[in-house]
Amino acid sequence: MKQSKVLLVGAISAAFPAAFAQDVDTSQSSDATSPTYADMDFSQRWAGIYVGLNAGGIGHFASHKGYEPAGVSESDSWPSQTGEAFGELFGAQIGYNFQHENLVVGVEADFGVSTAGSEDVFEDGYVWRQRTGIDALGTARLRIGYAFDRAMIYATGGLAVGKVKDAIQAGDFFGSYSWSSGSRWKLGYVVGAGAEVAINDKWSIKGEGLFYDLGKEDHESILGNGDTYAWGSEIRSQGVVGRLGLNYRF
Repeated sequence: MKQSKVLLVGAISAAFPAAFAQDVDTSQSSDATSPTYADMDFSQRWAGIYVGLNAGGIGHFASHKGYEPAGVSESDSWPSQTGEAFGELFGAQIGYNFQHENLVVGVEADFGVSTAGSEDVFEDGYVWRQRTGIDALGTARLRIGYAFDRAMIYATGGLAVGKVKDAIQAGDFFGSYSWSSGSRWKLGYVVGAGAEVAINDKWSIKGEGLFYDLGKEDHESILGNGDTYAWGSEIRSQGVVGRLGLNYRF
């Protein structure tokens, strides 16, 4: 009986280390086939093509510089001031990155629709109206970034195209003058900076700020009554964008 107890204790002592060793081997095998997120290699994380969606806010500014139009019976300068319009911007983007170690260079194109629009009315014996706003904004940009771990910071710049609705209309006791212009497309430039963070090996989120300039354009509000009178303003269309984006990388 005593001998049997000795044999039983010896068997249990031998079995537990074997079981523990087996558990260790199984755990190591599982880790080998299913690496944790911290073990993933991000050295080429940003390379390749990606698509995504974005949303944010936009502020559009129309800077007026009054001038006297030529070729009319009478003329005057529009009061120099700045119109402001704020709203939301919703869009999508597509891009491609090349990556060499920490350096990331890529191109990105995006397009979005905007809700930014306003109309100002002011009087000083006359009634002046000016519209400020942008219906859509698109960009084609170069991005240059620095990647570290699962994040990247970048600077960006390129072309911008926007459908603006900046315009002027004068009015007096003769009646309302014409609106200087309707919505139209304008070409300019855009610059900015941002940061992007990888969620996993396919998805990432980004935040960026942009400044765009769509150039200057002459506007004239004219009253045709046989003795034509006109007001003139040179309008510069500019704005800022702040937005978040979600990208999927193929």
